[in-house]
Amino acid sequence: MSSAETRPRDRPQLPRPLAEFMAYSSKLVISDRVATRYAKRVEESSNDLWALLCVAEFRYRKREWSAAIEYASRALSLSPHSFQALLIVSAAYGHLGELEKALPYARSLLAARPPHWSLTRFLSIVLLAPFVFLPSKRERLRYLLRTCDRERDADKAHVSWARELVESRGGSTATSHVAA
Repeated sequence: MSSAETRPRDRPQLPRPLAEFMAYSSKLVISDRVATRYAKRVEESSNDLWALLCVAEFRYRKREWSAAIEYASRALSLSPHSFQALLIVSAAYGHLGELEKALPYARSLLAARPPHWSLTRFLSIVLLAPFVFLPSKRERLRYLLRTCDRERDADKAHVSWARELVESRGGSTATSHVAA
């Protein structure tokens, strides 16, 4: 590979399932500072799925619907069945009132595998358990567990909305894998 073909900071890419797991786990700690760091990573490498999903999620949470759609669509070009990217695009189009544009993404969302929030909860406990004697870590663990539950419930609500949208447009709904 010539020097012209190398990325600015040539870091190994995470396997897609791990990148998606890390991206939805990062929903627990997303902030302006974190989103800025991921936005820089996206500028360096447009193939960084994790960074694209994190920036898309951040833009979605800031109610910047068009920017969220842009980043999530780029993530879908790398991982067409990404639950998080499909959710962001379909929901953002829904917020913009563009239900016809949301429809194909909502259909795909119903067939996509949702995040494993129970695994994220478990890993949070395992990683922080050695430090729970520290009040700040104990409180951090409580916060992470509450956030996992809130995100799981939000994902279920989005899947229900997608199902209703597809059914209201006369489409059949695929069986969704709604994980606990």
